[in-house]
Amino acid sequence: MNDPIKNVETWIRGFFILVFVTFISLLLYSPLKLILFAAIVIQFGFVLFSGQLNEPLLNITKIACEYLYQVMLYITFNTEDKPFPFNRLPPRS
Repeated sequence: MNDPIKNVETWIRGFFILVFVTFISLLLYSPLKLILFAAIVIQFGFVLFSGQLNEPLLNITKIACEYLYQVMLYITFNTEDKPFPFNRLPPRS
């Protein structure tokens, strides 16, 4: 019989989940939340005063959001693709 507790892949994934959850909660989420909040305020200012979006700011915030999405997909078992730094960053579009 195949004992799920002895499955090495599950334990490896558990390790990566622990790494990503710790990384996100301690090092990434709080600073990223502040950066995204600042980006929201700055982008609103651009739209308010110029009537246009700041494209570089849009790209930065999109990459940050897509990275968090990649991490969440992985730690919730919705994908087998590990996020950065074990895989590539989200694609730039």
